[in-house]
Amino acid sequence: MSYKSGSETVSALLSKQVDVIVQNPSDVTSYIQAGRLRLLASASPIRWPEFPDVPTLKEAGYNVEIDSWLGLAVPRGTPESVRARLEKSAKAAVASERLQQTYRQLGVDPVWMSGQDYAKMVDTTHDQMGRAIKAANLPRMTN
Repeated sequence: MSYKSGSETVSALLSKQVDVIVQNPSDVTSYIQAGRLRLLASASPIRWPEFPDVPTLKEAGYNVEIDSWLGLAVPRGTPESVRARLEKSAKAAVASERLQQTYRQLGVDPVWMSGQDYAKMVDTTHDQMGRAIKAANLPRMTN
């Protein structure tokens, strides 16, 4: 089954339409903390800081790592001076304790990367995930 959003996916699990989901921390952390869902493993390369006793899939013996990222983008052609000013402001925001606390409550662990470093990481990881998905030979899901 294919769902359009994290909340739809969580609803499907809570209503027992599906038995298991792989979801971003922000979509499930409050349900785990409330005892409505149980985290079996972290699909990310690291354990979730909110649930340090829960292993990663790799630690549990599965050769799987899935990571997700959030980034800011500007339209192509944005003047370099504007892009640089926005990047500097974003860096300051990520360093602020208020932003750190807000995002951690959502299950997101903010880390600063320059736009150039972020673009390299996205390209590299996109290629790695693409190869892993092809190797898994998963069937295409349709609605």
